[in-house]
Amino acid sequence: MGKSDDLIENKDGMMYMLGEGTWIEYWPTEPERQRPAFREPCLGIKEATADLVTYGCPT
Repeated sequence: MGKSDDLIENKDGMMYMLGEGTWIEYWPTEPERQRPAFREPCLGIKEATADLVTYGCPT
């Protein structure tokens, strides 16, 4: 995740610019999700997504 300084308001809403402190996570494709090597990362992504939907961003 990045800083609130990276949020820019425009006529269509908010834009999130990628700044120096931005964290980007690779999301495996649907075929990759079926592979054992991606099982743990996919479970972590699902859990993090559910937490964000339920509780919002903590910062």
